[in-house]
Amino acid sequence: MLESIIFDIDDTLMNHSGAVRKAIDRFYDKYIKGSNIEKKEFRNIWNEEQTKYMDDYLNNAVTFEEQRYLRIQSVFKKIGVYIDVDTAYEYFLTYLQLYEDNWSLYDDVKVTLEKLGDYKLGIISDGDSHQQRDKLKEFRIERYFNSIVVSGDINAVKPDKRIFKECLNRLETSSQKSLYIGDDYKRDFKGAIKNGLKACLIDRNSDIKIEKIDNNYKINSLLLLNKVLKKFR
Repeated sequence: MLESIIFDIDDTLMNHSGAVRKAIDRFYDKYIKGSNIEKKEFRNIWNEEQTKYMDDYLNNAVTFEEQRYLRIQSVFKKIGVYIDVDTAYEYFLTYLQLYEDNWSLYDDVKVTLEKLGDYKLGIISDGDSHQQRDKLKEFRIERYFNSIVVSGDINAVKPDKRIFKECLNRLETSSQKSLYIGDDYKRDFKGAIKNGLKACLIDRNSDIKIEKIDNNYKINSLLLLNKVLKKFR
């Protein structure tokens, strides 16, 4: 019998990818438009470098602050422009504001959380502790969660067992009685299973509403979570 449900944040509760895309496009319009670099090409370069340096951060190769300016320097280098650290950081702060201005919560989140009062609710998220908590505060959903664990708090990222164990301990529950919901197949879905939790992958771009995968489930909306919970009873 499940007693706790734990959520990822980015692209699970909050439309992180959409905010990133809008921020990149506005950054392009502000600084790059008029050059020989097309918006689509710039967007692809940005996404590649963001993934690279965020992975470096999650693997403890660079600090969170370092990945901010390093990725900007790398983006500009790929379009043939050298910028120093100070300039790169200024550009990043512009991007960061554009990103935060475009944060949005998926429509199915609050209605879903309201219906889960019988469960202990938690968060396990990779990223900077302050930024991830700010997202929850921005949409006033922090109050729903009994435990919030961000990788920046404990220097461990998904699928490391330490981050799952920390959240489970705070919830005073066990992995066997817990379900984890996230959008990343490797870090979230397989990571949860590896650590003994039930798992639910959310793919909001899928045409398939619900399907069984490895005795666990994939859904395309949190509105289907109730069906998943019934299957785990």
